[in-house]
Amino acid sequence: MNRTYQIQHLLGKAQTLPGELKQLTFGPPTRYFDDLCEMMLMDMEHNSIEEALEVLQARRSKFSALKERLTPWQEEISDLAGEGDEWDEVEAIGKEIRQHIDWVRDLEQHARLGPMELRNCQKKGTLLYQRELGGQ
Repeated sequence: MNRTYQIQHLLGKAQTLPGELKQLTFGPPTRYFDDLCEMMLMDMEHNSIEEALEVLQARRSKFSALKERLTPWQEEISDLAGEGDEWDEVEAIGKEIRQHIDWVRDLEQHARLGPMELRNCQKKGTLLYQRELGGQ
């Protein structure tokens, strides 16, 4: 396999991940995280915080699985082509995935402090996803 083909093959694999990410979030991330936050609040009313956190941890693991698939492709592109346009494109995909992971972690941290903390931060618009997405 020649180098150009290898790079394009790896890039093609990486380019499928934004679509998979969109499938996991059922569309725009703002709506997904708003809904996830509401679901967490309802869940914490009826279950323990630990049980509610399991939902977030399961969501985070799905995003982490995408990141784990991307990492070796990005490393191989770096080995084959250096940090050029192809690497930049894969890095942008990785950044989007990492943001989703960070947003779930932020929800986890607030949820650990209790439903009132989570609700207050949601109302104030101070959750990480709210600040970074700015109502997109």
